[in-house]
Amino acid sequence: MKFYCRSVVSIAAVIAIFILHSGDVAAQAPSPQPTPHPVNAKIVNTETEPVPVTGAVNIRNLGDQPIPVVGTVSVSNLGNTTLLVRDAEQRTPFQHEFNLSIPIGSFARTITIPIPAGKMLVVEHVSGNANVVGARMNTLSISTPSPVAGRLYYHFFPWFHEGSIANASSPVRMYAIGSISMGASMNTSLEGAGVGGYISGYLINVPPSN
Repeated sequence: MKFYCRSVVSIAAVIAIFILHSGDVAAQAPSPQPTPHPVNAKIVNTETEPVPVTGAVNIRNLGDQPIPVVGTVSVSNLGNTTLLVRDAEQRTPFQHEFNLSIPIGSFARTITIPIPAGKMLVVEHVSGNANVVGARMNTLSISTPSPVAGRLYYHFFPWFHEGSIANASSPVRMYAIGSISMGASMNTSLEGAGVGGYISGYLINVPPSN
């Protein structure tokens, strides 16, 4: 009987110790971590302490707070996404005044304006003015050579007459390398006319060929 009681007491002690240890383990269980939320952060790279970046990075300009970029930047498309590229190179404003004379006995005259080497002229607007007596102007034209030998790209603009004065003016989009030509035509060869006008746009570097 004494042995049996001692066994019961021993088993009860073991159970009590197990319960106490179980409580300690439960008390030490890690608490759930808070859910992370995105935070706006300002990151500044310096030459001595560059910030390493791995993986995909989404960069956006925010209103009047553009992101300045200095140095060489490598940009590639990810998957089948479209990369929007805007003309960020330096544009040089271009304005040119032209003058030509249509002599008696001729219906039209054209002059050629050279474009600086290594540059492409993007024409945005053309205008013309003519003084004619007893005749009418037909068209004002702008043209540039096409890649096909002997062919030209043309745009034509109408003249508007008020007495002996004729005017033409229009926005246009034309890309020219090497040279561009301005021309004017009349409805008769019995009268001559002096024509003047302006071309405006900008110059950029010739894009590399594919």
